[in-house]
Amino acid sequence: QEVAKLYPSLGDDLDKIFPKKHPVFLMKCLQRVTVVESRGFWWFYRVSDGPLIPTLRCLHKYPNLLPQVTVDKGAIKHVLKGSKIMSPGLTSKGGDITGDMKAGDPVAVMAEGMPVALAVGKLVMSAEEIRETKKGI
Repeated sequence: QEVAKLYPSLGDDLDKIFPKKHPVFLMKCLQRVTVVESRGFWWFYRVSDGPLIPTLRCLHKYPNLLPQVTVDKGAIKHVLKGSKIMSPGLTSKGGDITGDMKAGDPVAVMAEGMPVALAVGKLVMSAEEIRETKKGI
């Protein structure tokens, strides 16, 4: 029910992710992370008491669940290695951060020129702050 409230765009696809005949498992992991698993796949995760956030696999199957930001080509290899995304990677040519996203909002991180998500992240600054300052993480 929580997934349906947070992500109403899933609609009928929710029954494909969580079929009624298959069990859904909540796995508690280290550092207060909870993972939602169904049919052998991890679909959502939660850190501490935060909201359920789609996993990268879930975003590849349902790409419009989260607002999207795009990093330029120079940032791709660093993001894949686990680096934090700096504002210049989003505001330079090739990067994109449109919309009215607030600090703390989960986002799908897209790579310039690629159709699928590269990472799942949470904004530290609002989209407006990032566009104005063009500095920081």
